[in-house]
Amino acid sequence: MEGNSDPADEAVVYAIESRQGEKGVLVDGFGPSSDTASEAMVEKLAVRRPA
Repeated sequence: MEGNSDPADEAVVYAIESRQGEKGVLVDGFGPSSDTASEAMVEKLAVRRPA
């Protein structure tokens, strides 16, 4: 059983794959104290959904 969670310990993990097939992860903080992704980063990480 896990104890109480601390919101400061939470994170969002994104799986990333480039058009060339390179794979990676992006870990970002979660919650009111997290940094907001810049507009340039959001554009570069546009989501493509499979058909």
